[in-house]
Amino acid sequence: MKNEILLRWLLMSEKLRWLSMTGLLAGIVLLASYFWILPACRQLHQIQHQVIQQQQRYQKVLTSLRQQPALQALQMRNQQLLEEMVREGQPFSLYGLLQQSGGELEQWQPDRQDKQLQLWLAWPQLKALFAYLAACEPAPALTSFIVQRKADRLHAIFHLAFDNETSH
Repeated sequence: MKNEILLRWLLMSEKLRWLSMTGLLAGIVLLASYFWILPACRQLHQIQHQVIQQQQRYQKVLTSLRQQPALQALQMRNQQLLEEMVREGQPFSLYGLLQQSGGELEQWQPDRQDKQLQLWLAWPQLKALFAYLAACEPAPALTSFIVQRKADRLHAIFHLAFDNETSH
């Protein structure tokens, strides 16, 4: 039976053989798309829809958290305490320095004798950093510093010493 079908196909004209091969290939592509590509597309759309829903839920939760009076009051209190620390000449604090200057910490080595601090800054942030250091009580001694421009930012390395360490 199989040989008979093959023999009939070979006896067809060349145009009909090409058309039948093209039809067979088109049928295989249609079956593959029906059983493989379409389910994959449906699954992709379903996952995209789930991601959008999760993003919307996240935004709702985030919005409700930000609107909680307790959180807002706590943030305001932290900001007030930070401002008071600077006004009253509180001791040096890495957190306070980063908050006041707005710099991005690269490395802080407080264990070393010369306390090395490396930051990424913009020019206005460098001025705020020096203002913070000057406002600290006791003010840390700035033994040396290097400021280098890299692209559109500054890379700064500071070597600090504190009063209780400089008297040794």
